[in-house]
Amino acid sequence: MLILGKNGDEKGTQLEELTHSILDRLGYTNIVSNEIRTGGEEIDISAERQFQALRGEQRIDLICECKAYQKPVDINAWLKFLGKLFTAEKSRSQVVYGCFVALNGVNGNVAGHYKDLSLRVDNIELVSGESLLKHISNIYTLCDLEKVKKVIQIFTNRQALSFEEIAYYKNKVFRIITFEGNSYTLLSSNGEPISRAVFDSELKNAVQFVLPAISFIDLQEEAEAIKRATRAQKFVMSHLLLNNGSIEINSILCESEFTSEEIIKAIERLQEQAWLYRSNDSEILLLKDEDGPGLYTILTEIYRFLLAGDMTDSVLEALASEYYLSHINEDFISQIQQIQGGMILSPEEVQQVILLLKWSPTALAWSLYPNEMLVNYSVQKDLVDMDVGERGDLLCRNYFLSVLYVIFKSNFRRPELHNHFYNIHGLREIETIERLIVKSHTGIEFQGELELRQAIIPLDMGSDAEQLVMAIPFNSSSEPWESTSESIHESND
Repeated sequence: MLILGKNGDEKGTQLEELTHSILDRLGYTNIVSNEIRTGGEEIDISAERQFQALRGEQRIDLICECKAYQKPVDINAWLKFLGKLFTAEKSRSQVVYGCFVALNGVNGNVAGHYKDLSLRVDNIELVSGESLLKHISNIYTLCDLEKVKKVIQIFTNRQALSFEEIAYYKNKVFRIITFEGNSYTLLSSNGEPISRAVFDSELKNAVQFVLPAISFIDLQEEAEAIKRATRAQKFVMSHLLLNNGSIEINSILCESEFTSEEIIKAIERLQEQAWLYRSNDSEILLLKDEDGPGLYTILTEIYRFLLAGDMTDSVLEALASEYYLSHINEDFISQIQQIQGGMILSPEEVQQVILLLKWSPTALAWSLYPNEMLVNYSVQKDLVDMDVGERGDLLCRNYFLSVLYVIFKSNFRRPELHNHFYNIHGLREIETIERLIVKSHTGIEFQGELELRQAIIPLDMGSDAEQLVMAIPFNSSSEPWESTSESIHESND
C-alpha cells in the first residue's frame, strides 16, 4: 500500500484524507481534520459515532494519528499519541478510542508495547497499510488481478514483475505495475491505463517522490508504437510480395509513410524471423529462394503475420500480387493439409481450396492454424477400422470445405473487401442454394429450399466518384456476365 504525495507533508495529508473517507464509510460523524485542542495539541482526525444502548443513545469519541513515514514508526511517536489519548480521556472524563494509522508499520518496540497494552485495554487500535487495503476495497471498486493481467497483455510485450501494489492519491486509487528495467505503469481502479498526459499533469511529482528511481511507461503510447512497428513490418513484407520477392530498400523508403528508422528496424525484425534476407551489397531485399527447402513453411509464417490483427491496404494489395497468387498452389495446399493433421483432399477439392484461399483473406488465415477437430481425428484415425476411417476422412473434408465456404461468403459481404473482390479478382456475385429438411422420429416434418443472390455493384456518387455496395438481385435477374449494374437496379425496382 502506497500513499502518494509531492513531499512528506502531502503524503501525510493524503493518508489523513483516506482515513477520513474510511471513517465516513464506517458511519462516524463530526469528522474533523487537524483539530487544535487546549494546550496546542494537534489531533490529526477526531470523530464520533452514535449508537443505541439500553440506557439510551450513547456516543463513542475517537481520535486518530496518521503516520505516512517511509520507515516503521518508532516508540517516540507512539508514546506521543498515547499522551494525546490520555489527555482526551481526562478532559472528557470518559473512555476515548484511539486509532494509530502507521502506513509502513511500527518497529519492534512499538509492536511489543501495543501487544502488552492490548491485554489491559480495548480502546486502542494499531492500523497498518495492509489493514487499510481491506477498507479501500470497500470504498473503491478495484478490478481483479486477472483483468489487470489481460490489460497488460493487450497493451505491451513487457514482462510484468508485480501487479499487486495499490496506491492512493486525492480520493483515487491506482494499481502500480512494475516491469523489468526499472519501469512501471499505473492503472485506474477499473483497470484503464493512465495516459502520459494525465500522469504528467496530475500524478508525476507525487509518484516520483515515492518512486524516484524508476520511469513511467504509458501503455497506450507503447501499444500504439507496437502497432506502428507491426504496420511497418507488414508494409515491407507486402511490398516484397508485390515486387515478386525482390525489391530495393531505397524503393521502400521512398514509397513509405514510415520514417527511415522505422523501416530499417522493420527489416531487421523480419530478418530475425528469417523471412527475408539482404543481397550481398545489402541494398536489395529478397524472399527465400524458390528452390530452397522450407519455402512454404516460411510463407505460412509470413501469411499468419500479415493476416493477424488489422488488415492494411498494403496487405490486401499483396494478397492480389502475382507472387501470392502463383504460390497459392498444390504445394501450399499440401502444407495446409499437414497443418490440419494430414487431412486428405481429392484433386478436385484441392483446386476448390486454391480458389477460395486466393479470394478470401480470412479463409486463408483460418486454414493456417491447426483445427482441433481435424487434428484430433488424425491422431485417433489409426485406432478405427478402414470403413470408419474413410467416412471420417469424408466428414473432415466436408467440414473443412464448409468452413471455407462460410468464411468466403462472410468476406464477400464486408464493405472493406468489396474492392478486393470486384476490381482485383473481378468477382461480381455469389449465389447460395440451401435446402433445409427437418426430421422427427416418425419422418420428415418439413423441407424447403432457399436461393439467395448477393452482388457487389458500383453506385454512382456523382463527380466521377463511385462506391461499391451490396445488392440483392431477384432470382429472375440476368446474370452478371449478361448485365450491367444499372440492370440489376432495374430488376430490383
